[in-house]
Amino acid sequence: MAIKASLTSGVARRAGPATEQAPASPPAEDAEPRRSARPTAPQKSRTGRVSIGFWASRETRKALHRLALDEDTTVELLLHEAIDDLFQKRGKPRIAAEDG
Repeated sequence: MAIKASLTSGVARRAGPATEQAPASPPAEDAEPRRSARPTAPQKSRTGRVSIGFWASRETRKALHRLALDEDTTVELLLHEAIDDLFQKRGKPRIAAEDG
């Protein structure tokens, strides 16, 4: 524990005496309000849709993008096709292609 104590005291010495900071003043009333990074209305192409995501390896992502380039399509359309194939394999109706 002597090492830990000496590290702590060394950091405290280097930082100097503790001082209290004044609370931040409220923004001026005539200041321009912050704008949100998100658009106020969803893009028309996204109306009625939700995002579905998952984690994959970098290699998988690269291969998927490469396949989309090779087939002159988008990753989104490839994933719609994959979802439809999964539904068909499980005996469910194909519905993802309607989204694309």
